[in-house]
Amino acid sequence: MPKQEAIKRSDHIAPRLLSYEDAARFLAISTKTLRNWVSLSRFPEIKPKKLGGKPVFDRLVLERFVDSLPTGDSNERSSRQRRAPR
Repeated sequence: MPKQEAIKRSDHIAPRLLSYEDAARFLAISTKTLRNWVSLSRFPEIKPKKLGGKPVFDRLVLERFVDSLPTGDSNERSSRQRRAPR
């Protein structure tokens, strides 16, 4: 069996676990907004895990969250978007 080559730094592997900064960039929001969402439990599905004592976000969870967002079609509403009574 051939010896496996070590992964070179130049090889691109998408990280699964993201820092606050990278997770915010992935979601196209500011780090401050993400920190607010987490501290207020705005979206309970977006909750950091701990790795080596540092908070990290699972990219797959973030992808599912993005997939669940409304498309912007005015006829489509999510349970998070409710009209205020008139």
